[in-house]
Amino acid sequence: MSLRKKTLFILAAALLALIVMLYVISQLVLLSSFAQLEEQTITRNVQRAQNALDDALTYLSASAADYARWDDTYAFIEDANSAYVEAVLQDLFFVNLGLNLMAFVNDEGETVFAKAVDLQSGVERPLPEGLERFLAAGSPLLDLPDADSSREGIIQLPEGPMLVAARPILDSFARQPIRGALIFGQFLDAARVQQISESLRLPIIIHDVDAAQLPHNFETARAALAAGSLFSVNRLDDGQIAGYALVSDIYGEPALIVRVDMARDIYAQGQASITLFVALLVAAGLVFGALVVLLLERFVLSRLTRLSADVNRISRSGSVAGRVSAGGDDELASLAQDINDMMNALEKTQATLRENDQRLRSIVNGAPILLWSVDRNGVLTLLEGKGLETLGLNSTLLQGKPAAEVFRNVPQIVEEIQRALRGDEFGAIVVVKSFTFDTRYVPLRGLDGQITGMIGVATDITERVMAETALNTAYEDLNRQNRQLERVQELFRSTLDQVSDAARRGTVQPELTDYLEFVQSEFDRLD
Repeated sequence: MSLRKKTLFILAAALLALIVMLYVISQLVLLSSFAQLEEQTITRNVQRAQNALDDALTYLSASAADYARWDDTYAFIEDANSAYVEAVLQDLFFVNLGLNLMAFVNDEGETVFAKAVDLQSGVERPLPEGLERFLAAGSPLLDLPDADSSREGIIQLPEGPMLVAARPILDSFARQPIRGALIFGQFLDAARVQQISESLRLPIIIHDVDAAQLPHNFETARAALAAGSLFSVNRLDDGQIAGYALVSDIYGEPALIVRVDMARDIYAQGQASITLFVALLVAAGLVFGALVVLLLERFVLSRLTRLSADVNRISRSGSVAGRVSAGGDDELASLAQDINDMMNALEKTQATLRENDQRLRSIVNGAPILLWSVDRNGVLTLLEGKGLETLGLNSTLLQGKPAAEVFRNVPQIVEEIQRALRGDEFGAIVVVKSFTFDTRYVPLRGLDGQITGMIGVATDITERVMAETALNTAYEDLNRQNRQLERVQELFRSTLDQVSDAARRGTVQPELTDYLEFVQSEFDRLD
């Protein structure tokens, strides 16, 4: 892979990693922040729904207070006069106030009057089943110890939950003792829940907390709220989120679960923002990457390409005289200058090697030796020396040929080359034609210790051998002459002994005797 492709790959990988990392961070940080904001919003909306229920109870309590602190009501709780009923407690009165129930209970716990109206039809209806226990003595609704006291809350009836408010019955100026309690009631049915939803502009659903069959999401929320959470949030799908809260009854016990639905606009906006952010990041990354590539191409890659082309040109030429362009003052320029310095050093070294090679060749070619090398395959790789002229060999024609073929007429050399290739280092005397060579064989080994070839050096010792032969011949001639001389000496000595013996016997003349004595003394001197 070229450096340009590697650069593009690295930039693309880095950009992709950056985008993925920022996307993950945005998902973990930004989107979680949007999700948290979404939860806060749905929680506030649930609180608004709770406040709406509280406002409804407050409205009931205020309405009840208006009629509980009235002289006519104060008199009615005492005498239950029909005039009050005809004047005040008509069906239309209930409809106008949005009341399903009005109950008058005296201070002895007796229900003086109670009436229920169906707001849908606007006519009186029977009292709700189960209402009696909330109007009996001991009911929290009747616990009104002073003039300013009030009781509001939710009661659970078989028909459904009802909003109730109770106020003490007093005269208009609140100067007389409390004579009982006035209770207003309003069913928290689908119509009333719809009114609250429309007023808040929020979808609201209410279920009995003890209902036998609750939707699954309500069951999940009930479990979370029962564990102590004030609110529970459930993401219904990608487009809807719901918040849940408990509403207590008049006894302070959980009675209802309120659910508020909300479109996940905040989360969707967060996703859209992150998508836009990633898209902008990708676009910026592409622009940045293209700019980086252009700058790298202009200031780095093109110069590297030119430097690589110069190096390849020098490599193909096989000459150390070539140089690379070295413009600039950065690391690439320093590298180019280092390459040129290296080429200068190589050129000087090559010149020195040529001189040394020429000097060595002159020495080898001038000395009476024969130098050759053979690789591990038995091929002759070097053949030099003055011995070539002696043997009539041509180095140019023989190099590159098998040594067995070159020295086929001298089997001793072929065998000794094979021996050296097996790892033996030794010397031998080789006779070629009328010439004698003192030969040395040395195996060549690589860094791993394996044999890579061998080198042989043969010194022409023909003249030395001839001189030694002549010397030996002369020595033998001299020994032979010495032996002959010894025989002559022995013969003369014997002759002299005989003549001397004759002279002592007087058989020779005195002059001869003197002469023989002279000869005897000379022979003694030879000894």
